[in-house]
Amino acid sequence: MSKVPKEDIKIFREIRLVVEELPDVEFGKGPDGEPIVISCHMLTRALAEYFPVKAKDGFMVNIWQHSWLETKGGFIIDPYPIALVGGPILVVAKDSPWGSFYKKYLHGSFPDLMQEPFLSQVKLLTKVMGDTIERIHLQLRSA
Repeated sequence: MSKVPKEDIKIFREIRLVVEELPDVEFGKGPDGEPIVISCHMLTRALAEYFPVKAKDGFMVNIWQHSWLETKGGFIIDPYPIALVGGPILVVAKDSPWGSFYKKYLHGSFPDLMQEPFLSQVKLLTKVMGDTIERIHLQLRSA
């Protein structure tokens, strides 16, 4: 943690608190008839609306599509880590083995993340997140 700026640690702790306090959100059912569940792609975009971080799309270990957050200092906050119980996690990717786990998508965002119904789902989650931030009385500075 000595390599991580205090501001990034503060942002991480606030993000973790908001994620822990989020209620279940109903997004309806998918084409298969199963309920649509929150995804890393939705969560990162909603968080980036409230915190001074950027949502990044890419691949975890060059295999799985994934989204995470990046701080101004270049540190990774992964609010929905793949195959881990718990989260969000703060990742020091520079000069560590973790750097090779997160590979940015070279074309910005995956095409399906720029279309409906995904955009409406992000909008709903962003609203619920704002309500959660207000409910827990978290004072945020402008992102």
